[in-house]
Amino acid sequence: MNNDTVNHPSHYQGLYGVEAIEVMRNFIPKYEDAFVGSMIKDVLKYVLRAPSKGNQLEDLKKARKYLDFAICELENRNENQ
Repeated sequence: MNNDTVNHPSHYQGLYGVEAIEVMRNFIPKYEDAFVGSMIKDVLKYVLRAPSKGNQLEDLKKARKYLDFAICELENRNENQ
């Protein structure tokens, strides 16, 4: 696998060459809210790169933090409706 650290970093590529950006491009537009979508984008980024970036536990904790941001945002909106 070629490691172009700017355009195609290996820690954002799956075993078969699918890149995290393609997963995000496919799923993030389903989110109606830009803030929640951006939080979920970061969740995906950290989860997908975790086994390759060097500190799996740290990346998974980051993913959990961003998921909590998204959940709190949606919970707050539901409470205020």
